[in-house]
Amino acid sequence: MTHMRLYTILFVLFGVVVSAKGNYLKSYLIESNDLTNENFLDKISFEEIFKLTLSNTTNYEEIEKLLIDHNRNIDAFFLQLAERKIEIDPTEINNKTNLLDYLDLGEFLIKHDSREFQIASDIILGTLAEKLNKGFKEGDLQKSDQEIMNIVEKLKAHQYGVSVPVSNMEKGIHHLKEGNLNYIWSRLWFDYPILCIIGILILLFVMYYIVKKIKKS
Repeated sequence: MTHMRLYTILFVLFGVVVSAKGNYLKSYLIESNDLTNENFLDKISFEEIFKLTLSNTTNYEEIEKLLIDHNRNIDAFFLQLAERKIEIDPTEINNKTNLLDYLDLGEFLIKHDSREFQIASDIILGTLAEKLNKGFKEGDLQKSDQEIMNIVEKLKAHQYGVSVPVSNMEKGIHHLKEGNLNYIWSRLWFDYPILCIIGILILLFVMYYIVKKIKKS
């Protein structure tokens, strides 16, 4: 019986600890009710906030609602959150969960019109775009990765361009479809002059052979 009571107590205590961790922001908002907005932001643990968002215990919309319900300045909060995000939880090129979290946060921020939110969204989405640019440039990312390309497309929709490398073959096909024959010829002559000369000689020989056959017939 004693053991059962001990297990029950431990189970309850464990539940309390987990609950407290999962409701960090709620608890802090209640405890800091008398603090000014400045002191509120000085004392808050953004490390714990990021743990909440990454563990799906809460999300940015819920955080915003909690802050509004407790009359806290959401503009100042999310601007500081963006600044701390790149310090505490920087982008990791090989961690798609991390990259998607940056995208989710950036898309949440960019929906708001205030100056602080726009600066915050630029910090997050700009950092993400810069990381992807570097990843493609250094060969750590490949355009065959559809998840990464989806992020690239969403960044593009928000006016944050990412330079994805394009092969010469892809460029050639594009310009061929566009009818840019002069461009294609100039690139071929610049990149492969010997092959172009050989090609011209073969073409001339073929034309000579055809004309000769026609005359004989």
